[in-house]
Order: sequence, then C-alpha cells, then structure tokens
Amino acid sequence: MDTPVQCETLKCRLRDDDPVRLGTILLSTDMTFERDAARLIEIITDRRIGGLVLGLPRNMDGSEGPRCQSTRAFARNFDRLLPMPITFWDERLSTVAAEKALLEADTTRKRRAEVIDHVAAGYILQGILDRLAVIRKQGAAHGG
Repeated sequence: MDTPVQCETLKCRLRDDDPVRLGTILLSTDMTFERDAARLIEIITDRRIGGLVLGLPRNMDGSEGPRCQSTRAFARNFDRLLPMPITFWDERLSTVAAEKALLEADTTRKRRAEVIDHVAAGYILQGILDRLAVIRKQGAAHGG
C-alpha cells in the first residue's frame, strides 16, 4: 500500500510493501535544506528506510539545469547528515504519465493539481522497483 507523506515543501512517497525500503523524494524549488532534511531524517528513522531515490528534473533534451544542481547539492549535503544509499531517477516523463493516468481516471482539474506530485512520485518509485527486479533477476540467472 502506498503511504504518501507530505512535509511542507518536501514530498515523499513510500511503499510499505517495498522490501528494500526505498523512498522517492520530489524537492520543490522553495525548499529549505535544514527544515526538509530534519523532517526527512525523521521519516527515514521511523520507517527504517534503507535508501533514497531522488527525482532528477532534467530538461527534455537531457541536459541538467539549476534544478538538477539543487537536487544533487541536496544529496551531497544530506549524505553528510545521514550517510545512506542515494540514487537519482530521471523524472522527465513521470509528471506526463501521472497526468495521463489522472485524466483517464476522469479526475477533476482541482484534484489533479492536488495529487499530481504524489502520483508522479509513485511512477518514479515503481520505475526504480521495476529496475531493481530486473537487476535481481539477471543476477540470479548468472548465478549471483
């Protein structure tokens, strides 16, 4: 079951059924590291999360702009507070996929605006879980 957690400008989506205990994080442009990092450490500790997946907001041409730099800086700074595995996931099309799913579900414009980030975070988390499953399967096939 998905458990959305919202802490001011930090949006996380955690999967209780995720055996590796990953969480996706979407950082807003008006975040403050001190406040959001402290809240994130609480969530990680309470839920025994083993790693983080940060959505990397690349430009559509694949280049990295200021938002990517901010996300990478957050990861570097956060690692100093709580060292743990952190990876990045290209989030370029997660919002598009979320919007499409919400439109197909006939969600009102107001409701879409309220939940789009949570749904997009779910797409990011599902993507990384699918990728990890492929890696595990390949490892098992090769005797790993």
